[in-house]
Amino acid sequence: MTEKEYLWTAEEAIEATGGKSSQKWQANGLSIDSRVITEGDIFVALKGETSDGHEYLKEAKNKGAAAAIVTHVPEKFKDLEMPYLIVPDVLGALVMLAKYRRKQIKGKIIGITGSVGKTSIKEGITSVLSKFGRTHSSSGNFNNHIGMPLSMARMPKDTEFGIFEMGMSAPGEIIHLSKIAEPDITIVNNVYGMHLEFFNSIEDIAREKSTIFDGLKSGGTAIYLEDSPYREILSKKASEDKSRKIISFGKSEKANVILTNRKSTAEGENIECKIDGETFSYSIKAHGAHQAINSLAVISLAKAAGIEIRRIIVAIEDYSAQKGRGKISNVKYHGKNFTLIDDSYNAGPDSMTAAFNVLKEIKHHSKSRTLALVGDMLELGSTSEDLHRGLANAVIECEVDGVFTCGKLMKNLFEKLPKEKAEGHYNFPEEIMPDFEKYVKDGDVVLVKGSNGSKMWKISEKLLGK
Repeated sequence: MTEKEYLWTAEEAIEATGGKSSQKWQANGLSIDSRVITEGDIFVALKGETSDGHEYLKEAKNKGAAAAIVTHVPEKFKDLEMPYLIVPDVLGALVMLAKYRRKQIKGKIIGITGSVGKTSIKEGITSVLSKFGRTHSSSGNFNNHIGMPLSMARMPKDTEFGIFEMGMSAPGEIIHLSKIAEPDITIVNNVYGMHLEFFNSIEDIAREKSTIFDGLKSGGTAIYLEDSPYREILSKKASEDKSRKIISFGKSEKANVILTNRKSTAEGENIECKIDGETFSYSIKAHGAHQAINSLAVISLAKAAGIEIRRIIVAIEDYSAQKGRGKISNVKYHGKNFTLIDDSYNAGPDSMTAAFNVLKEIKHHSKSRTLALVGDMLELGSTSEDLHRGLANAVIECEVDGVFTCGKLMKNLFEKLPKEKAEGHYNFPEEIMPDFEKYVKDGDVVLVKGSNGSKMWKISEKLLGK
């Protein structure tokens, strides 16, 4: 392997960070977790609230780490024969590596944010653009102040499309990430009342999300949802730099990429849209109006990246729901055959209602009985209990047949449900299973949903045999 093929060399890392290294080394990856290091990785020895990466240098060495980024070498590891890049601040050095790599990239960099659907859109646009060039995207939900820089620092130098998700839980996070990435294209998919625990209002969340446009390179493209109630906030921020191109998407006739029709089928959605005055039709392997809108976001991003529309329409047929984000599977469990909708990664009032609507649409075209196993929606602030109670109307309107609730907050929903729909309330996900196993029947459609912290994913994994 030649030096040019390595992801990082000691010389590049020193130039990027200003750190010091006592010897030459080359690396093919980066890791912040000594447990999952693969041979040839740089171990980034971050110090957190409960652990310090410097305590795991020997484990990293034994796993085959090529080098470690550290602030110091602990006395007990002085004799450990391992190359070190010594820096004043490990997280700061990781950010410097990300910025250095960004400057080396000649391709398009895409920044994605929104209250829900970020990962679905990231995976969708990665799937589309991979058909037209070398792509690199943040893995999983690596979208915070550590995960996104780590993903950028892992980006190969010959990347043609770099796609990065940017999340937040507090003010200032989005603009920080966007200025690291310096995207050519940015999108705010939507704005909902997620993380209200950390903001005064949804308008404040919209303003925070809109700061992704502050990192956008001059002449770049800003994309947002035309139908958003906070469209004016997004539009104003996107338009601050007059050199920017702007693309909006949604149902509104004012949008550039317009959803004109959709039909739910057993396999997903059949969609019709209008782009630059021309009508196109395509299908996706995901259910619900929100997934149809997500697909328009993917089309808008690919359009901004310079891909010809007709080629995008062909490529987007591979768009599908991801694990924990609405993925549909046929399940055989305890002798029962039913359909599982795994939407267990995230939840808020809007996304919960959207999931109930998916059940309603499937029920209408399949005549199946629909069940919902739902866990707490977290980080909703002082109105959290009322927001959980408010889901009762959506359950009724969407004709959900049976509801199992889990968690302290979801008890508020359970107590508001009609008795014929309230199948049981539980403190922990595992407690649901005995009653659910008796209740579920062949042909049922089962939704599992909750915030990640509610651990409803444990139910999905059990049902899927994982």
